[in-house]
Amino acid sequence: MDNLLVGKAHGDLSGRNILVPSKPVVQADKFELIDYDHYAEDAPLARDPMHLLVALALDDFEHVRSEGEDLIKVIINPHQAGMSGYARQFQEISRAVHEACAASFPARDLDDLWTPQCLLTLVGVALLRIGRTITAPDPDLARRWCYNLATAATERYCNQYDGTRSLNNPPAVDRPEIVDRYFEQEALTYRLAYGPFGVLSVQGRPGVGKSKLVDTVIRRLGGERRLIRRQTAPGYPLDVHELVELIGGRSADIAGGPGAALVRLESVLAEVREPVVIAIESAEQLLDPDAHRLLDLGMDEAFIMLNSDEDHRVSVVLEGPEGGVLAATESDQEPVRLHGLNFDHFVELLGRIDPGSRLNLKDLSTDECYELWRYSDGIPRIGELLYATVCQANVPLRALLEGLREHPHEPTAYLIRTLIDGMHPLRRKVMRALAVLGVPVPVRAMQETLGEVQPEQVRQSLGNLRADRLLRLESELFFLPGADARVILDQMPEEDRRRLSSAAADALERCAEPVPGNLADLRYHLAQVRALLRAGAFPLALQVMESIDRHLRAWNCTSVLLPYRMAVRGRLDSSALEKNNENELGGIYLALGALEDARGAYDCALTLAGTDAEPKVLARLHANLATVNLQSNYVEKARTGHEDALQRATEADDPIAAMGAMNGLADCHRSRGEYAKAIERATEAFELFRSAGFAALAEADVEGRSLAVGLAVRLSRWHAEQADLVMARKWLEEVRAIAEDTDAWRAAYLDTLADLNLYDGLRTGMVDEVIKTAGRAVDLALKVQDRQTLLQARQTLCVAHLRAGRLAEAAKSISRAGWHRPPGRHLVVLALEALTRRLIHDHDNAKDLFKKLQKEAGDRITKDTGLSVMPGTMVQVGRADFGARHLQGFALCGLVLAGRAEMASAVTSFRMPDVANPPYVPGLVERMVFMLERLDESAPQPGILQPAIDALRGA
Repeated sequence: MDNLLVGKAHGDLSGRNILVPSKPVVQADKFELIDYDHYAEDAPLARDPMHLLVALALDDFEHVRSEGEDLIKVIINPHQAGMSGYARQFQEISRAVHEACAASFPARDLDDLWTPQCLLTLVGVALLRIGRTITAPDPDLARRWCYNLATAATERYCNQYDGTRSLNNPPAVDRPEIVDRYFEQEALTYRLAYGPFGVLSVQGRPGVGKSKLVDTVIRRLGGERRLIRRQTAPGYPLDVHELVELIGGRSADIAGGPGAALVRLESVLAEVREPVVIAIESAEQLLDPDAHRLLDLGMDEAFIMLNSDEDHRVSVVLEGPEGGVLAATESDQEPVRLHGLNFDHFVELLGRIDPGSRLNLKDLSTDECYELWRYSDGIPRIGELLYATVCQANVPLRALLEGLREHPHEPTAYLIRTLIDGMHPLRRKVMRALAVLGVPVPVRAMQETLGEVQPEQVRQSLGNLRADRLLRLESELFFLPGADARVILDQMPEEDRRRLSSAAADALERCAEPVPGNLADLRYHLAQVRALLRAGAFPLALQVMESIDRHLRAWNCTSVLLPYRMAVRGRLDSSALEKNNENELGGIYLALGALEDARGAYDCALTLAGTDAEPKVLARLHANLATVNLQSNYVEKARTGHEDALQRATEADDPIAAMGAMNGLADCHRSRGEYAKAIERATEAFELFRSAGFAALAEADVEGRSLAVGLAVRLSRWHAEQADLVMARKWLEEVRAIAEDTDAWRAAYLDTLADLNLYDGLRTGMVDEVIKTAGRAVDLALKVQDRQTLLQARQTLCVAHLRAGRLAEAAKSISRAGWHRPPGRHLVVLALEALTRRLIHDHDNAKDLFKKLQKEAGDRITKDTGLSVMPGTMVQVGRADFGARHLQGFALCGLVLAGRAEMASAVTSFRMPDVANPPYVPGLVERMVFMLERLDESAPQPGILQPAIDALRGA
């Protein structure tokens, strides 16, 4: 075992070989050990305490006979809920032994290794006992009990630590047996066993038993699946990087640019052949509550990928409220819905929760019991709160029923308020601290937050609250259900909330992982940010955000900070801090595709910077705003923005920024078909890269070379689109020369080479080499997680397969390219998806895709006003997004075949009468002609689309 804790051990510890002075008083800390026959200096440290627990249990054999199963439960899990009688007493011994050992570790986080090693040691100790002489009254019964103990410890270890949980993910918490839910169990079991696989949802109100249902089904399915449960919380959402780890069962590389994790997801889905079930608890935490969209846009695309790829057996179960996260993913799968228990099952549940009859349910009349069920809506969590309030706050059940009559619409909130008000002050402090911390935490964080309370009192209170089901414990981490925590926070006096939040922030800082490896490792940083926000310490909250921003940026997860950056907006008392925050907000919105919000944030950052800011700062801000405008297809705004950025970069003597601005200007010109200007700007930018002194710049090796590769790729493609294949190959050689020693850039080279060879391949029909080269580009793009190259190489593969008549391969290639297509961009991918659907006789989906293409192309045309603004003048040049018009025409041709459009509209779109001097781009025209000819083959009468082809060619 890795990280085995070893040291000096007695080797045979029991109650018979520990001597404790008892006169004149008991002095437990002055004990002495005897019988050192099995002493060792390098034994597993877990051996002695586990041997002691087993020996103490067997010494009181009559309780093993009567409560043997419960004794096993509290030995392997000292925090087991629902214990009573002698087992409850022995649980205190078990908890004291475990906690004393964990508290003695000098190094941080060694206690995280303790529980799994205790479980494995229990297996060995129990099996060792079976082979020994046993002096108990019934040796065979004692041996069977030891065997059952070994089996239970093995099962708990396998369920929690042996390949069934990912790094930093808690296992499923122990829950009472489920009541009812027969039909829901059958439906969920069938889906997880037989499919369809992908994303499915279990929906219902908080506390209705969603997690319990999933846990029951998971146990029912047994060991043939790899099963993982993931609790989400505010600031602890699931992201694509972690999803890849959960599916693959191992740590995943977190490097790469935008979309890299999605590429890794595609790879791991192809590799994993075993069935995998990932249950995501509180899945509503994945949503932006204001926009009702997923916080991480990549998760949305990941869910689409999981649902559309039929070659895997991975199920992601989203547990959340009605509608919830599944609705935001546009899934067409019917969810499993849970409602409250009926009257008989609710009463049965209360009996299971309360085996000692502390509720005195029998004192209520049948009508009162029915009323209690009606006010609770049959929600199991409300049953647990009834029990806890009776036990902890000493409020009789009949009095709670009267309170529920007065609060019929908020039973959970009423019970929690009553509970908190009536419970012991120490336990109230513990509950409030957990609510403020807001994330699963170890005991030490609780002790540091409640600095005025003795550590042992905190431990004892946590154990008692856990036993009464008021808090949760997973992997030695304590936390409250999210709905309960919100009620407690709302109830706290403002001054107490601020004070406790400040203490919690300090404790969370000490819990934070110093070298985070994934988003889960940042949960304490994010909880610290929330605590600082509640404490009103907004600049400090921003400081913590900035400290983790570089990690989030590397993982393409900066959107996690969106709600927190919004929370400090306008509250930082510093224009410089506000400017930086607005600039970061702009980048987050841009990554999420919220272009209007991004534009507003960048505008605000520019205003805060002022006209007298440093040119280098202004150059980057203007470039950011121009990038948003170009992605929105506001081409003229983008052009003027990049002109401003270029001017500022020149003033600042910043060649990297100047290259970026020229690159943006070239893209603006090309989008309007102004190829001469586009090529001139791109060439000028590339010459900066080749200029003397450029290589000495700090950013030249990575950012500079990356820009240069992008420019050379553009120049090669643009010359090819102009049918100038000689110059296209010249620029391709520049790509090869720069990319030779770097896989990421070599993937771009192979993709561009395949695309260039496709021009000849479409004419001659010889596309085997194109397919081979594009396939190598795909493989390399997957390796280096290059989403853009992956999309383009698969687009090339689709067209080549179409030319070879391989329709199934073409459809598969372009469908997978579509996984990586941002909305409103790369419209040709959408066009090829529609075409391949039509060719394989999936006419309904083809029609929907043609309609979607028509809309997206129309949106792009509308946004490009076609105005060129010169100093002091405004010149109308017409709407000139020629590519969008070509693809709008293609969409209309598809709709003509579906009986939803007229040929005249398609012809008009290709002729572009509203565009001044419409460009003629022979390379692109011939590729579009090829697509139209393939589309025409699916027509009822071939030749229907000839007028559109003639219009495209300018005939």
